[in-house]
Amino acid sequence: MPPSHQEQSSVKTPSTPALVATQRPGSAYRVIEFTTQEHIDDIIALAVLFHAEISPHLNFEPAVIQYYADAIKADYDRENYNAYIAYREHEPVGFLVCKMVPYFFNRDRLAQQELWYVRPGYRGTRVAFDLIRAFEDWAKLRGAVEIWTGQANENANTGKKVSKVLAKIGYPRIGSYHRKVML
Repeated sequence: MPPSHQEQSSVKTPSTPALVATQRPGSAYRVIEFTTQEHIDDIIALAVLFHAEISPHLNFEPAVIQYYADAIKADYDRENYNAYIAYREHEPVGFLVCKMVPYFFNRDRLAQQELWYVRPGYRGTRVAFDLIRAFEDWAKLRGAVEIWTGQANENANTGKKVSKVLAKIGYPRIGSYHRKVML
């Protein structure tokens, strides 16, 4: 009989410090693991733009984002859920929300990108790359054997470009997701 999700989630989960802020050499962007209400407010502002672009037919409820952000910020489940926000100087330009889940076939852990958004004026810059790298660092510290990422916006302007960039940095297309083996 397979172990429960609770048993699986205890496998390969070292206690790790938060990666609070990184600025990669050659990048004009700071990527911050959100820790304050100001960061949450910035993520909500970007989520409004993301929602309008991706799913304008659905209701947008900032209170729901606030609820989950508060839980993560309070370290409710920081080992399994996280969010990063990218800034150009003091301007929020992108975010990525991620989680760790049990792998389907064994006790290994899989990292998944839940939401990933870069403002249109900053697409084609290093912002998306820096967010993915912060996510990779977080996943590796938590023992992920793979990272799955993808995109919700499959339009002609961005879909093929994002897929090509992801494949170039180690995430070949597998169906509608991209995966990077972390072993």
